[in-house]
Amino acid sequence: MGDILFCWNDQATWAPLLNKPESALQTPETALAVLLESYAGLKVFHACRTVDVNTYLLEGLRPRMIAELNEAARYIAHEFDATVLDSDLDRAIAEVPFSIEGNVYASVDRRELQGHVHFFRYGSERVYLILKRLGDLNGRDYLQQLGAVGRPIMLELAIPWQDVSQWLQGELANAVTQSWNDVRGGGGPEVRRWTHAQDKAILPAAIVAYYEVST
Repeated sequence: MGDILFCWNDQATWAPLLNKPESALQTPETALAVLLESYAGLKVFHACRTVDVNTYLLEGLRPRMIAELNEAARYIAHEFDATVLDSDLDRAIAEVPFSIEGNVYASVDRRELQGHVHFFRYGSERVYLILKRLGDLNGRDYLQQLGAVGRPIMLELAIPWQDVSQWLQGELANAVTQSWNDVRGGGGPEVRRWTHAQDKAILPAAIVAYYEVST
């Protein structure tokens, strides 16, 4: 196993693949073997808003529970609107689609994630949907307040192979077989919309490679 991370959208990390003979990358099965042999894991990206980025750098990334996100939406609504009705908040929360409990989602392609500006502008999708629905119910713009909390950041996470799903490993391997010749010829790999999902209680600070303020 190598000691570097594979990053789909970073051509420099493709070097170990491009040094292999074409025969080694002709099938998803052989491509996956090369990936697992050449890299320590996968680099993925997580977009959010935060009031203190040091929380991630010192404590890691913790999945937010549904009840916790519901309470965050309540707090923001009450801070912005002292007259907001709890009955409207209860209804808004009840009408938001089901969220998967306790998962952290990240994109394997930072270019794709940069296209979803709502994560940078408003942070948690569940909190955003609750406050949007609340505004639909009573005619107030709670998203204005939500967008004023914290600042937008992108986290780069180092995920070891054992924490990358077999499905995603297979998708990567299949795409490598399709893109290897293009990348070797100097072209960039196409934008991908794969998602990495992780349900550990906490993603340790050691996997947070860096952060940047997004524009």
